[in-house]
Amino acid sequence: MKKLKQAVDDYLLWMISSGYADKTIENYQQVLEDFVHFVEGHKIHWDNVFSSENLEQFHQITKRQLTAVRGLCRYLVKQKRINAPIEKQKHLLTDVYEAYLHYYATARQVNNGRIKSIRRVLAALERLP
Repeated sequence: MKKLKQAVDDYLLWMISSGYADKTIENYQQVLEDFVHFVEGHKIHWDNVFSSENLEQFHQITKRQLTAVRGLCRYLVKQKRINAPIEKQKHLLTDVYEAYLHYYATARQVNNGRIKSIRRVLAALERLP
């Protein structure tokens, strides 16, 4: 997919001009090359390249961290080459934790960023044995 390859090349050039460390650029390049091969191999249409489902599948298959792909996506949004950033899947919690979050949000009147942060912590706690 030429569009994605060009986007990756532009992103890496931007990283170089922005002063990113050489090792970071090398690591990102390797991950993004794997991502391009994944997209080509699965024949994913440009509009769906950055869906959360495709990113999760890429992560499951390659065991690669998604930092480089998320960075590419943010770059493309800022360049207005794609419409929207990646939507992370919401962590579904047990009823008790959901009730706590609802209470905390309404009683304390905290911002959405704080609720998301607490949600991530509670999700991690749920995964503990």
